[in-house]
Amino acid sequence: MSEHTHAVATFDQAIAVASGDAAFAALQALTEATVGAKLFTYMTVDIQAELARRAYSSDPQNYPASGTKPIRYDSWFDIVHKQRQYFVANTIADIAKVFPDYELIDSL
Repeated sequence: MSEHTHAVATFDQAIAVASGDAAFAALQALTEATVGAKLFTYMTVDIQAELARRAYSSDPQNYPASGTKPIRYDSWFDIVHKQRQYFVANTIADIAKVFPDYELIDSL
């Protein structure tokens, strides 16, 4: 069994019985095993209330899953929410254009 196939099988087993944070932890493990990740978070967005909330974080010390913040209408929002595309930033300069906490991101 390939490493990728094993990661997917492990995810399938975990997600079958998971709920809440355990489901996101299983998705985090799959992501780390297949593409790699230094930080894994899950955000919810309430467009009507114009609020975003981090619902899960692999690094709760730096990125806690609590509270809400106003939605920022910028190029990231347009790509992710209006165009429903992936946002890719390959450099810290690209990240700095849309994330005000780019220095913390860079330090991680």
